[in-house]
Amino acid sequence: MEWTKKLPQHAGVGLGVFLLVALVVGLSKKLYEKRGTDPAVLRKGASCVKKAANQALSAQQMKNPLMALAKANQALAYLKIARELALDSELAEVTRIPLDELREDVEREEQRARDRILKLCPQVGVRTRAGVNAGYQTRRQTPADATNTIRPPVASGRAV
Repeated sequence: MEWTKKLPQHAGVGLGVFLLVALVVGLSKKLYEKRGTDPAVLRKGASCVKKAANQALSAQQMKNPLMALAKANQALAYLKIARELALDSELAEVTRIPLDELREDVEREEQRARDRILKLCPQVGVRTRAGVNAGYQTRRQTPADATNTIRPPVASGRAV
């Protein structure tokens, strides 16, 4: 190895560190590609997908919109956990449930529950600019309300 004799001594150390880092990166990529293939992890992910489907079905059948909203939120949480455990394609293959369609159905049910809540109790409407733009009306401020607003403390010699 004559080419190593031409390099300074510290260059050999740098080359060794570079090869070690490349090896670690390569192994971590291989391990990341194989995530979710462990049968135990895949079973847990499939279980979460099935629980999400059950919660979504419960949300559709609920007469109480608050409970329907809670069930839809639980279904979305189960889906998020399942997607963190395994790949969508693996979960869909095991459960035979298309995850994108399930997520869309749950989000649609969640929005339906929110609309039912707002229909029953319009005071719950969003008080943000986005809510006003979406059509949720908020109470306009009258001149009488302007006098009742909380004012910030005036800076004086004392600590506020």
